Amino acid sequence: MDTFGNLLPDTTRVGFSIIHPDKAGTSGKDRLYGGIAAVDISGGTISGKGFAMATVGAVASREMDFLEVSGDPIDFRIKASVHSTFADGRQTFKIFSDRLVDKYGNILPEGSIVYFNCYEGNDSIRTITGYTIGGIATIYLQNPVRTGVFKVNAVTATGAESNTVVLVFNTPKFEY
Repeated sequence: MDTFGNLLPDTTRVGFSIIHPDKAGTSGKDRLYGGIAAVDISGGTISGKGFAMATVGAVASREMDFLEVSGDPIDFRIKASVHSTFADGRQTFKIFSDRLVDKYGNILPEGSIVYFNCYEGNDSIRTITGYTIGGIATIYLQNPVRTGVFKVNAVTATGAESNTVVLVFNTPKFEY
């Protein structure tokens, strides 16, 4: 539109400038048709905030920001940090994931949900929700009361899966 709100004539050339989160710049041109011009934008390999603006002749639009987000995560690994393998029902241990990334290596956004499936020796299954911070999902669990094998695996809502961590809890050496 011009300063009076009138549409510019069809075939007016519009230039577009885009700055991606990785600071790489791209540009494109199109001609107006019915007051609309557009260019295809392809995302980079880093997620984050980018900027775009349009120009007609020597006049430029305001910068508009946009968000490039990571894609679906790829399969990942989980690990356990266990201080004691005694089945005492008192101590806790930590299960945590590798950094969750998409196929381009982009870290998933903060707060992405990861479901940790916990299998106890008595055939019970419970699912505990973990959230990513810095791309890593972490949960804390209490040592089981009964001795036996404890297994944990994790999945995301989009189907990425982890390995299965197997822990063996033994009888405590002394009574409390």
